[in-house]
Amino acid sequence: MMTAAGSQRLDAVRIRVTVAGSDVEAAARSYDLHARPSQQHELHLCERPPEHPGMLLADAGITAEVRLHPRSAISTVTLRPRRAGQLGDSWSRFHRDTHHELRVEGDWVADRRTVAASLSYGPIPQGAQPNSPTGKHRQRLAPDSTAKLFSDRQRQFVRECGRGGPDSFQHVRLYGPIQVRRWLVKDQWFDVRLERWSLDAAPAALEFMDLSVLVTPEDAALVQPAFLASTRRRGIDPDAYSGSRTHRLIDLFLLS
Repeated sequence: MMTAAGSQRLDAVRIRVTVAGSDVEAAARSYDLHARPSQQHELHLCERPPEHPGMLLADAGITAEVRLHPRSAISTVTLRPRRAGQLGDSWSRFHRDTHHELRVEGDWVADRRTVAASLSYGPIPQGAQPNSPTGKHRQRLAPDSTAKLFSDRQRQFVRECGRGGPDSFQHVRLYGPIQVRRWLVKDQWFDVRLERWSLDAAPAALEFMDLSVLVTPEDAALVQPAFLASTRRRGIDPDAYSGSRTHRLIDLFLLS
């Protein structure tokens, strides 16, 4: 792993391929995922609902999420794309403390190369974790306040480094749950992480599969064409889906 000083810090590069719809099951079969053990958890996305004015987190380049694991919960705020100088020296020098971890990773999808800075907080105290609703309205999860789910340090991170202004977390709401399954598959030269997102709720059922490898910045330019070639040999078109799965789901939630 390489860490450069100051605003040029880059911990690693994640090379990704995303597929959607019927291509998800085809990708699952190509990696024989139904015969492999997986890790499972629930994902909730955070956004400002339509009834509250102000810039959407997505429009400000901010993604906020909460992942509920069987015995813990973790929240993450991500700035994507991270621009040069956006973090400043103090944040660029920070890596982790007892409850927080900052990762700065390249995000390479097809010919798009961006950098994302993500600050995670966990475990979230048990009493502050959201409970998944049931019934036909389970895609929308209150409370309106996420005060207990995101830490003061995460809010400071967004306030000092984000583009959404000091009130980025005012009047935001969690949406979900999205069912997530993860696998780690050894595929010749690569350790491939596969993450399947499933939303089975009104008004639509959606599925996405993210295939990725994490490499050092020095190796990324060599690994990317080899990884894309390996997906093509499995019958997966790495260019079939060019959108953002997170933004697609946020748009769906806000319109429902």
